[in-house]
Amino acid sequence: MRSRASRVAFILAAVTVVGGDPTRAADERWVRVRSAHFEVLSDAASERARAVAVDLERFRRVLAAVLGRAPGGADPPTLVVAFRDQDSFAPFRPVYRGRPQDVEGYFQAGSDRDYIAASLGSDGQEASETLFHEYAHVVLNRTLSAQPLWLSEGLAEVFSRWTAAGAEALVGLPAPDHLRRLQRGKALPLARLLQVDGSSPLYHEGDERGMFYSQSWALAHWVVFGRGPTGPADLRAFLSAITAGAEPDRAFASAFGASPGAAEGLLAGYVAAPLPVARFDTSGLDGDVAVESEAPRRAEVEFRLGDLLLHAGRLREARRHLDRAVESDPRFGPAHAALADAAVRQGRWEEARREVALALAADPADAVALSRYAELLVRETSARGEVLSPEREAEAVAALERALALDPQLADACELLARLRPQPYDVRIAQVLLALGRDPARSDLGLTLASLYARKNDFTAARTALLRTGAMARDDVDRFLSQHLLSRLESLTAGTAEVKGTLLALDCRPRGVLRFVVAGAGAPLRLEAPSATGVFLYGRDGGQLERTFTCGPQHEAVTARYRPAPAPSPAPDGVDGTLMSLIFESR
Repeated sequence: MRSRASRVAFILAAVTVVGGDPTRAADERWVRVRSAHFEVLSDAASERARAVAVDLERFRRVLAAVLGRAPGGADPPTLVVAFRDQDSFAPFRPVYRGRPQDVEGYFQAGSDRDYIAASLGSDGQEASETLFHEYAHVVLNRTLSAQPLWLSEGLAEVFSRWTAAGAEALVGLPAPDHLRRLQRGKALPLARLLQVDGSSPLYHEGDERGMFYSQSWALAHWVVFGRGPTGPADLRAFLSAITAGAEPDRAFASAFGASPGAAEGLLAGYVAAPLPVARFDTSGLDGDVAVESEAPRRAEVEFRLGDLLLHAGRLREARRHLDRAVESDPRFGPAHAALADAAVRQGRWEEARREVALALAADPADAVALSRYAELLVRETSARGEVLSPEREAEAVAALERALALDPQLADACELLARLRPQPYDVRIAQVLLALGRDPARSDLGLTLASLYARKNDFTAARTALLRTGAMARDDVDRFLSQHLLSRLESLTAGTAEVKGTLLALDCRPRGVLRFVVAGAGAPLRLEAPSATGVFLYGRDGGQLERTFTCGPQHEAVTARYRPAPAPSPAPDGVDGTLMSLIFESR
């Protein structure tokens, strides 16, 4: 989000929206403008809405040059709700702990679309920077392998300050508001800045909040543009270390060559001197941007406003908009599906059943409505303290599979299906990974992915998934849960090792002992099992196998988990460890 008072941005970890009567907004005339990657709904003049779409398409081209690739081409268009002024925007402004936030815009993930909500009431340059900042968050959310708050906010500010210069884009222009604050205010210790997350008080309130944003901008600018050509590579090294579980200060010192304390002096000197501006080739920047404008139906506007509020957690006001949508068009299925979602959250089961039936009657191929139907079956049964019957489970699974066939990135459907029917593991893992590609910060998806890997005995991948989920977590609860599950996993696998390679031979030893010879990256390992029943055998999908072994040469791709022999290794009898499980990758 981007603050109106300080012209900086922030994403709230847990927000609702408040203020005024949001149902008034749809009484005004609205326009819809569509471009290749954006859909703009606005109560401003048509020319202003068209300019928003054109500006965002141009900025998308700039980000493609900065990142070296086009962001999310296969994703559905980002929906931008552009309010004509602060009065129109005010009822939709987010709040934290009951206090409205003085912001100009924010990003909100939705079920089927990502939203940007912003006011166009400020001067043109400031409104454009707000929109650029929020779209930078959309792209960075899918690009960064970890999301330290200072970095996500700082990069969004850095990238949003740009201008065209012929066939080039100048990115990272000086920010006078941030520079003034840094010159006049008391800076935060960088070690503290690196630790700030969405639950930190200074992120939401107090005099230090503005300094946090300004220092984040300055530090991100120094990291990517102020340290020479190694900046991007060093940033990737820092993010990799954070994803692997390193402490922020150690990851910072290792990646950027200076401890946080030493970097404070470097950063002070950096912002006191003329700042470098990066140049990127954007020869197609001024190419034509095709846009189409039309007057949307009232039901569509009401639905989108209600859906925006619904995903912010303000159910009462959301329902008002959604009710008005179905009053305007009783067969408008998306509004019925959203009303079903609200009813499920409130435990109004009869109403939820009615609304989801109306949504599916309007469009049986509505992926969101199918997902809501399955969720209704599961949550209503759970609320009654009952166990989902096999018939109901099959019904829910069929609805979820059809929803994902229609929209493979529908995260809610993907997560619920993986819980209800985790096998086949490889299929579910592929589905979760696809959904995570759209929203990598969805902690529930990350935890589900780790569970799927653990179920198929790929503990290394499960650990990686938990580390990444913790690094991307937006609040303390998800971060704690990731760390808790990681601790349990590490306790389970403590003292064990894993090797991926080829099973070369099986040596049948006296008293039924089996010695498996597995070639990995190094020298072949000789791993023993006390008997044929003393080792767990799995297929690549995680299912247990029953098979008869023939002693002698073998040649199969396997992953072996074993307990290494105590030092000195190998043991005097040539055994490198005790085999615990073997996954046959080709079965």
